Amino acid sequence: MQPSNLSRWLGEALGEAGAISAPRLPGDDLLIVYTPGAEPPAHQLYLAYLHAGRRALLAGAAEAALHVLPYREDAPAVVVFTDGGKSALTVVAAEQAAMLGAETYIVGPELHPVYEEKLGMLGVERVTVKGRHPVMAATLAALEWAPRPLGARAARLRRELDSLPSAAEWVVERFREQIEAIAGEQPGAVYYTPAMAPAAFYLARLAGEAGGSRPCVEPLQYLDEARRGVPAVAMYTELERHALREKVMAARVRGVKFVEVAVNTDPLTAGIYGMLLSAAAYQRMP
Repeated sequence: MQPSNLSRWLGEALGEAGAISAPRLPGDDLLIVYTPGAEPPAHQLYLAYLHAGRRALLAGAAEAALHVLPYREDAPAVVVFTDGGKSALTVVAAEQAAMLGAETYIVGPELHPVYEEKLGMLGVERVTVKGRHPVMAATLAALEWAPRPLGARAARLRRELDSLPSAAEWVVERFREQIEAIAGEQPGAVYYTPAMAPAAFYLARLAGEAGGSRPCVEPLQYLDEARRGVPAVAMYTELERHALREKVMAARVRGVKFVEVAVNTDPLTAGIYGMLLSAAAYQRMP
């Protein structure tokens, strides 16, 4: 993978992210919902809220519609990330939020016209993501929309975000071995820590689109239970490594074959770098 290709795609995605009309998200008490395929931006926004010390809840669209929204007495703001197309789950989640009277934002590519018409009747705010890289663009935008961490870390994070346009070359050089290993063998499973959830779901999507079955995506604490003989990818940050090193060591002892991706950056940008690594491995960026 040439860094120039990844740099070009990243530049395009950053432009697409900047063109998205930012929703007026609350500083606290946000329900973040995702449909299949739209997990990366949802997980990215959720983690950013947590690191800012704010209240947020993350749920899949079916879980939110059936088990969260019907039982809320108040009306939290709701943001639903969608992958576009014929996503009936997007409409189901929006309907439940509208019944509660919640301020609701639907973020993602255009849905089928019938579904877009239904959303228009519900009175929700539509935040359309356009361009060639909607998942990456929405994830980048979600990080910009979130409240900032407290103290000096906010300035450090801002510097990392400002340096993202030049991140592609660093990712390709720093993770060349992992990129080649992932590209050379179809993984059967992807294990992740919270900070790497956006990257894990993105990698699994790319692997599935490349052919064969889509890898299962599991929290890293289950790595030591992985099936031997099934290639896997383990993604985590250095911050999280110490808490889970016993699981990683136990997997090695059992003979589990896995590519180890350890990202030593701010946890809020680590998922983005993992997504870039995945795009480099599969030579495409949705």
